[in-house]
Amino acid sequence: MDSKIKIVINGLIYTEVLQGIKSDKELEKIENTLRYFLMVKDDNVKVYQKAVAIYRNARKKGKTIRRTIDCIIAATAVIHGYKILHKDSDYDLMEELKGQTI
Repeated sequence: MDSKIKIVINGLIYTEVLQGIKSDKELEKIENTLRYFLMVKDDNVKVYQKAVAIYRNARKKGKTIRRTIDCIIAATAVIHGYKILHKDSDYDLMEELKGQTI
């Protein structure tokens, strides 16, 4: 792995990852791992304005992004210049509509 690559998360990613874990032992293990990642704050109003723009852009093109959280995560990445590693069709749709990597 390239030592120059930084993995960052925000509070929404942290929450989404941990809330899906069923066992307490696994929760503790994953929570400890997440502590190694840089936590990006998404409390800037520009993030939320960008999230609204992403959602509205999709709606104007007749598409629906299913989860508001995905718009906020994408907006956080765009504002801070990060790429998103994902397995989620909402991000695929955002990439398709913007013609850029999210």
